[in-house]
Amino acid sequence: MHIRKCLRLSTGLCWSLFCLLPLSTFAQQQDLKKLVPNSVFAMLVAKPKAVLAQPAFELVPHELIKVFGNKEMGLELLEISRITVLVDEIEDPSMEKPPGLALIVEFDTPQKLGNPITSQMTPITIAGKEAFSNPRDEIAILMLNDKTLLGGTTEFLGRMLSDEARDNAIIDKLKSAPQDDHV
Repeated sequence: MHIRKCLRLSTGLCWSLFCLLPLSTFAQQQDLKKLVPNSVFAMLVAKPKAVLAQPAFELVPHELIKVFGNKEMGLELLEISRITVLVDEIEDPSMEKPPGLALIVEFDTPQKLGNPITSQMTPITIAGKEAFSNPRDEIAILMLNDKTLLGGTTEFLGRMLSDEARDNAIIDKLKSAPQDDHV
């Protein structure tokens, strides 16, 4: 519900920001390219580990981030090397139904999704993979492998994991975008 409200309030600004950010790092990841449906029109790639290593972020409470991740999800959040946000096409301009959204979270070390987040969600299967869903918000999460977490709208995750042919012209066009260490 919160995602829907945010999307309604900031549609123009969000879509503009997503479309302007460089995607060259993501484009070089051939394995992840297979996850991007042809209908995706915007992506954001961020490298939180690199950002947190900068002097300007030395006062960020790393210990709290670590404890929160371990306690709430069983994950080492400080080991996130890259987060990719995918935004699907907008089928309904009135925003009654928000577009598909997904996160691809890549870790430097193997992870295992754990309690309490998994115990608060319903186990489901998406494209043959074990996932956990919050049916009320149509949101699901799953571990693609031991270093990659996927989260997003259940229907969109299903399309990401399907065997449909991928063309991904947006990625191919942006391979030459300037690369940055953080975003």
